[in-house]
Amino acid sequence: MTEEKRTITAEDLYKFELISGLEIAPDGNHVIYAQQRVDPKTEKKFSNLWLVPTENGGPTEGGVPRQFTYGDQTDRAPRWSPEGEQIAFLSNRKDEKQSQLYLIPFRGGEARPLTDLKGVISSFEWSPDGTKIVCQFRKKDAEDLEREEDEQKKKLGVVSRHYDRISYKFDGAGFLPKERWHILVIDAQSGEEIQLTEGEIYDETSPTWTPDGQRIIFTSNRAADPDIDFDLTDLYILPAAGGEMQK
Repeated sequence: MTEEKRTITAEDLYKFELISGLEIAPDGNHVIYAQQRVDPKTEKKFSNLWLVPTENGGPTEGGVPRQFTYGDQTDRAPRWSPEGEQIAFLSNRKDEKQSQLYLIPFRGGEARPLTDLKGVISSFEWSPDGTKIVCQFRKKDAEDLEREEDEQKKKLGVVSRHYDRISYKFDGAGFLPKERWHILVIDAQSGEEIQLTEGEIYDETSPTWTPDGQRIIFTSNRAADPDIDFDLTDLYILPAAGGEMQK
């Protein structure tokens, strides 16, 4: 007898676990990805990293996923090091409101924090030799930092906003911060960071390395007012050690 079909219920939604940020290992033998779940009691979303071999069948557990990180936090955006021995990822395991870059050995071991930043880390990429990581980063506004350190201001919250740009709010993001996206290069061993770009008008986004690891390519809108000429985005290149950028 076949099982009687039923309609989906609200409780069934808790059974959905979403996959994101998947990346194949340099040797092609494994895929790392983030798997998100929802806690039915708290309604909070958590995600951990999972590994799955690319070979189906075989003498071992080929093709069977296994959980790689654990805990009620958000581990996401895993990236293999070029030699495949380490995995960089973003996690808010120490501060629910602040993600940092972490490194974890592929062969086993504890994840260690690589950064201690105040702001948002977006896209990032290993250098070809595996010694550095370039990332797109936006500092937290000075007003927000000041409010976090002052209990009275924290209690009051945001009492006013002042903008001198046309684009001040995005759907899904809310009010935009004053700080812009810039490019950081981070030492993969010490965590020492170098900020390659700066400024209050322009965003630098989607950084990637040249194959020799000597320069970084990124996108930016350098119009007089990017909020007006919002489609004038071009490619730029600059030395990975810092210096003048070229269009």
